[in-house]
Amino acid sequence: MEPHAGLPEDVRDALLAAPESERSLLELRLAWPALGEREARIAARLRVFLVTWDPFWWMRDRGWAWATATGDGDAYEFVLYVTLHDAARRARETARTLADVLGDLAGSVLAVGARHEQLLVAGAYPQLAVVGEVPGLLSEAQSGGGLPTPLFELAAAGWEPIGLGAIQDLAQERYGPVDLDRSQMRLEPVAEPSPSCPACAGKRFGFPAELDEQRKQMCAEHAERAQEIIAERLERALASNREGWDAIVGGSSMLDTPTFGLPLWLLTDLGRTSDRDRQGPQPEADLRSDAELALELAKRLAGEPDVFAELMVADVLSDEWLIELPMALAAGGLVDQAVAVGDALAELDQDNSAMFASDVAVILAEAGRRQQALARVEQNLSRFPDDVWTHIHAGDVHLALTDHASAERAFRDAITVARSQGDASGIADASERLGRLLQHQPGREQEATAAHGEMERASRAAFAGARVAVKIGRNDPCPCGSGRKYKRCCGA
Repeated sequence: MEPHAGLPEDVRDALLAAPESERSLLELRLAWPALGEREARIAARLRVFLVTWDPFWWMRDRGWAWATATGDGDAYEFVLYVTLHDAARRARETARTLADVLGDLAGSVLAVGARHEQLLVAGAYPQLAVVGEVPGLLSEAQSGGGLPTPLFELAAAGWEPIGLGAIQDLAQERYGPVDLDRSQMRLEPVAEPSPSCPACAGKRFGFPAELDEQRKQMCAEHAERAQEIIAERLERALASNREGWDAIVGGSSMLDTPTFGLPLWLLTDLGRTSDRDRQGPQPEADLRSDAELALELAKRLAGEPDVFAELMVADVLSDEWLIELPMALAAGGLVDQAVAVGDALAELDQDNSAMFASDVAVILAEAGRRQQALARVEQNLSRFPDDVWTHIHAGDVHLALTDHASAERAFRDAITVARSQGDASGIADASERLGRLLQHQPGREQEATAAHGEMERASRAAFAGARVAVKIGRNDPCPCGSGRKYKRCCGA
């Protein structure tokens, strides 16, 4: 079913034009025919916002929709925030429409709100909901409050930037009310007004951004008073709810962080995935989701490796997760996905292209796909002839295919390349593999011992941060311990 089916044309057009890479919100108005008197009052006070970004995405168990009540007396309202991408995904997964999904959420607000109207008028509901003494406004979302799908219309001209008001609402839903007075203000006149001072001109200021910005243009007396008001209001907010205030500060601080032109839902999902605990085997559903995210990232940044490099420098996502992903997919039995991800990342991550390409070859070999694995080895050696680990992984491929002679040649080639570069760590890794291979071959115990000795010497050099000597005469004995001349052995 098409997720946008049943929505008015202007609403559908606005949703399809959502600025995915900007932190924005769109307000909708919902209406139900034939509501009871109490539900009708709640519906009239309901404001529904679709958002492209959750300011608190890093918090655990965040979900994708949140609702709370603001104000009291005749001024109380309900605010419902829903992440657009997640709502559309829920609609697709359940073969329903976006209107149905939003209707369920809003219907729950009406049903729960109608039963607690006295608490809403008293302004007590939000805090009681946070501590669990009354049900949350979305606690009946599965049933939609028993209401039919509502009618939709735009409540505003289009998408607007997410601001402090939305962040405060969401902080309240999580931690309870924060006493942050954001009402506009006009400063009292001073004895000697200045013609260039906006406060002396009687202007009203929004709080806190506009007041702070305009303070620089004010006369000295008004600038001092503005600073005092800012400090007083912020201190009162902090004292009222420390956790809630910290959340507001944290969410607000992220409003201007770069998005690199990527959809915010993708950055959010990547961030959550990077932070996920990976102790022990991963569920197949998580692995498939990880593969889809990595492929989506690669598709979005195709031909833009510099943007990917900026992402990594900015620590937006974990390079450790991406580096381990192809092998993790293969270990979970998802070989095709592992190959697709490895190939995509090899093109995207220029710093680790050789590693991902080699991982794919090993994955194919361990999956028994002999011809594909060997073709990848040949291709990799042609593309990355000076990369030590390309040679080492070529040996791993041959080992997986039980071709010990070819594996030995690959490990010796790796040692040669590492020596030519003074790469002690590479020598150690390749020698360790060579030694393990030789020790299981009768009559080659001496060579295996020599390889292990080379590994130990190179490991000590690598630990000390030293480079190893790279000049070896072609007629000198080969340092791998084979007993042959260097030109007939690793130097061949």
